[in-house]
Amino acid sequence: MVSKNHIKEILENLKVFAEKMDESGILLADKMLMNSIDKSARELYKKLKLILYYPPKYGESIIPTVYEEIFCGPELTKKIFGSPPLFYKGRGLIENERIIIKHETLDQLVGLLGKANFGIASGSRFIPAKYILGDLLNYFKRNAMIFLDDVEREEEKLKSEGKISANLVRQSVLMKPNPFSLIKAVEGLKECNLPLYIGDSMEDFATVENARKRNYDFIFAGVYSQSNFKDELLQSFLRAEIEIILPSVNELPTILREIRKE
Repeated sequence: MVSKNHIKEILENLKVFAEKMDESGILLADKMLMNSIDKSARELYKKLKLILYYPPKYGESIIPTVYEEIFCGPELTKKIFGSPPLFYKGRGLIENERIIIKHETLDQLVGLLGKANFGIASGSRFIPAKYILGDLLNYFKRNAMIFLDDVEREEEKLKSEGKISANLVRQSVLMKPNPFSLIKAVEGLKECNLPLYIGDSMEDFATVENARKRNYDFIFAGVYSQSNFKDELLQSFLRAEIEIILPSVNELPTILREIRKE
């Protein structure tokens, strides 16, 4: 049996580990882990990484391949990756997804902000997002929608230009908390002077902070009620003194109207 003190020690170590993270994300985590273990453990870790995770792309590593197939299901897997699933042929977990933002919320935001002022910076792929969101995507400006597909294409471009090494591109260096997707989405909103980014994790907040370090001005709104750890997430938002904290994105129009009154 694991003692409470041991669990407490693990949580404290994880907290210290998390506080050291920056926009390099998994690269820094990998480096910190390698530096914390002895030579024999490092060799085992390298082998496990090659088998299970490295590189983190569908069809090249077990974990991302199985994850994509279980989430997407056979039909979407074939549509996205061009071939039938290798491991999983059951119903995709994507069928359990439900839309949080309401049509009326977006209609109200259109009235407040204008139709061309919506973008998306997502770690998901475009096809699953379109499958889930359907016609809601019509509210968003196409040039301001950045998905994982766009991130991967940019990484491959940088690799071909010799700006990042082949090893680094396999680690997805431009994914959140790197601000690449966020900055690209804002660049697609040419008339946006002070963007408001809505996120549901501390990783989203870290992405905004990293964009700010590059002299991009952002307002961040943290939403927490859909999280499996909503109380902990709310406390994290409060400790970080985030500008706007909401249970759900559907409260945003009310908040914006109140801010305009002030």
